[in-house]
Amino acid sequence: MRLSAVLLIIICVASASARKERSTHQRLVPKASVEEIAQYDSLAADSSSVAISGFEKTLRSRWETFFVTNKSSRAVSSLTVDIEYLDAKGRQMHRRQGLTVTFPEPIPPGETRQAKIPTWDIQSVRYYHLSPPARTRSQATPFWVKITPNTITTPR
Repeated sequence: MRLSAVLLIIICVASASARKERSTHQRLVPKASVEEIAQYDSLAADSSSVAISGFEKTLRSRWETFFVTNKSSRAVSSLTVDIEYLDAKGRQMHRRQGLTVTFPEPIPPGETRQAKIPTWDIQSVRYYHLSPPARTRSQATPFWVKITPNTITTPR
């Protein structure tokens, strides 16, 4: 009898101290399913799939902009490029490889969208040679660019 009373007390204490498990967490984020991961294709890019034009970076700008024209038969949702920055004599000043440019909405075939990327010129002392001249007396260095598209990402 004494053993069953002690056992009953232990069971009561254990069940009272057990925490209630809450199964309705408010901030649960579902993991990406295989279908969501595989909804994009990455394709090698060349001059037949995209055209890049209209590069601009003014002296004090924190952004570089250019236009991307989709010449492929599928919509383009992002683009990976290499950008080489050159001085007036054609010498390399800087290089950015594998820079990904993502568009808010895919670019339909045959259409053009503006791309905007943070500048490499964090000191704001360089400008693209075809950009409007700055009205300042400070020393500034012009540069030229070579942009090479590597891959494009298209929705399936």
